[in-house]
Amino acid sequence: EYQKSKAEVEVSTLRLLISELKNKEIELKGQGKEVSSEDEFRIFKKQIKNRNETIPMYEKAGRPETAEKEKKEVEFIQLLMKEYFPNEISN
Repeated sequence: EYQKSKAEVEVSTLRLLISELKNKEIELKGQGKEVSSEDEFRIFKKQIKNRNETIPMYEKAGRPETAEKEKKEVEFIQLLMKEYFPNEISN
């Protein structure tokens, strides 16, 4: 059950990240530009920031399961960042 839950969080997080990257690609394509690794890094950071802001709100609202899901998403995004942006993480 835990593995299934973990996989669901990872899949939904990946879908969200892919969607955000696609949106950025569409935005920049209109300007004749491409998505840079810096753009990708910023998107990942923004997603972490958004979740870190909503976790306390969910906890205050008595929704610990949603807060826990957000925490798992943050952990997964951080894991991806370590994998794909090792130089930026170390700075």
